[in-house]
Parts: sequence; structure tokens; C-alpha cells
Amino acid sequence: MAPSKKQTVLCPEEIYRLIDDGHAIVILDRKVLKLNSWLQYHPGGDKCILHMVGRDASDEIVAFHPEDVRTQMLRYQIGVLVNRWENVLPPIQRGPVEETIEIDVDDGTDSDTLSSACSNIFDDDRLSPNLTRRRARTGSISSRSSVSDTESTSPEKTDVKDDTELPKLPELTSSESTDSTPPMDQEKLDEIAVSFRNLITKLKGQGLYDCNYWAYFSDVARITTIFAIMVFFLHKG
Repeated sequence: MAPSKKQTVLCPEEIYRLIDDGHAIVILDRKVLKLNSWLQYHPGGDKCILHMVGRDASDEIVAFHPEDVRTQMLRYQIGVLVNRWENVLPPIQRGPVEETIEIDVDDGTDSDTLSSACSNIFDDDRLSPNLTRRRARTGSISSRSSVSDTESTSPEKTDVKDDTELPKLPELTSSESTDSTPPMDQEKLDEIAVSFRNLITKLKGQGLYDCNYWAYFSDVARITTIFAIMVFFLHKG
């Protein structure tokens, strides 16, 4: 019997490609989850999921979600991993990456053809604005010949002074231009993960994960009594 799609073995390169294409890929116990359709329904908002894209979120999911919710998450499983997953920086935390697009413009190039090519480049809206790192900046395509012709024929541009200087930006010191937090190796990250798991185990052992709904009864009774007294004096006075 052929394995189901959920048990398809995915290599890291395939997962990287899915992330770059704008998909919300999260790892749970070496299971690859695609949470695109769940982003808008997550009770905690979509930002906490977006900041876990490309990361192994097993500890966070186990700590903050009950077992039945974790079981429902498996509906979004698209594959499994064989080896341990190495976390990558979520796209929402990356800076915009510019892609250089070069177009050779000849003297006899038809303007309609050029405008059609530009519209095809920038009309591609398949990528999610929150996830993708592939962003093409509009207005980056220009023809040097057309710009030079416009500048030479425009009378308004002849009065610009050549000695106009822009204000200089303050230079950053070495401490400001570099991140003061040193990168952590995998061993240090494993120590943090173990400490986090021990903390969750301690909290569960103290019963802090067990909500006693009857404890709210005293607050409900107090608020109801105050409201009844307020209504009584309102009608009496």
C-alpha cells in the first residue's frame, strides 16, 4: 500500500522552497504542518504563528495547547522529516530582499511590449505579503536613455544647483552597527529547550495547568450582589 501524503518524506530544500513561496510551514515532532488556512482562525492571532515559520515549534505547541488541539493540528500535516530540523529565520523577521531585474532596452523597442513585460512582472500576487522574502520593488525598472532624454528636454531641471548637498547621516559606532547578542550554537539552544521543558513540567506538577472553574463562583456571587444592590437603590431613589 502506498504511503499517504501526510507520511511523505520531505527534504529541507523542499521545505525551504515552500517557505520562500509564502507558506506557513511549522515543524511539530518532525511532522511538517502547513498552516496557511489556519492563520486567520488562530485564537492567539496570526503573528505568533508567523514568528514560528521555519522553526521547530514542538515545545511551544506542547506547552500552550492541550492534547486534543495538537491532534487537530495533524490535519494540516503535509509530510514528515527524517533528520532533525535546523531552524531558519522566519520570513516575518527578515529584512526585505531586493531582486535585480535587468531589461535591455533597444532604441527600436516597442513601448507597448515593455509596458506589458513590466505588468507581467509586478502583477504576480501569489506570494503572501507577511511571509515571502522575495519582494520586487516597483519602480526599479528604468531606461537610462529615456531618463537622460527627459532631463535634457525638461526646462524645469536646468535651474537645479550643482552645489546642493544633502545632510550627512551620523555614522554608527561599532557597538551600534553590530548586534551585541552573539549567535548561539545548537548545544546552547538545546540547553534552553531542556530548561523550558523542565519549567513546563514543574508548572504542571504544581497544578497550575488545571483550571478550577468553581473558584470563579465567589467572584460571580460578589458581582451579582453588588449589581442587585445597585438596581435596588436605583429604583428606590
